[in-house]
Amino acid sequence: MSDILTELDTAAVCAVAAAVLGGMAPSLVQRLPEPRPEPDRPAPATPKETYAAIAVRPGFRVRTAIWSALFAAMFGAVLGWDWPLVYLVPLTPLAVVLSVIDWRT
Repeated sequence: MSDILTELDTAAVCAVAAAVLGGMAPSLVQRLPEPRPEPDRPAPATPKETYAAIAVRPGFRVRTAIWSALFAAMFGAVLGWDWPLVYLVPLTPLAVVLSVIDWRT
C-alpha cells in the first residue's frame, strides 16, 4: 500500500512541476527564431503558421500545461522517486511544445 502512495505522491509532484513549466511555453515559443526558407525549395502552397502565431493561440498555455502534467505524472508513476525524473520532468513540457510546433507547421 505504501508503494502505491509513494508512486501517486511522485506522480502528483511531477505533474505540478511540469504544469508550471508547461505554463511558460508561450514565452518560449515566441523566443524561437523562425526558420529561414531554403533557396532551392519551392514555397509551400499553404503558408506555414509562424511561431509567434502559435504562441498567442487561445488556450495554448493551458493545453500545454495540462499535457505536460499528464505525461510527467505518468513518468512519476512509473519511475517513482528516481534520478531520471531530474531530466525527464523538465524535458516533458519541451517535448509537448515541440510536438505542437511540428503539428502546426
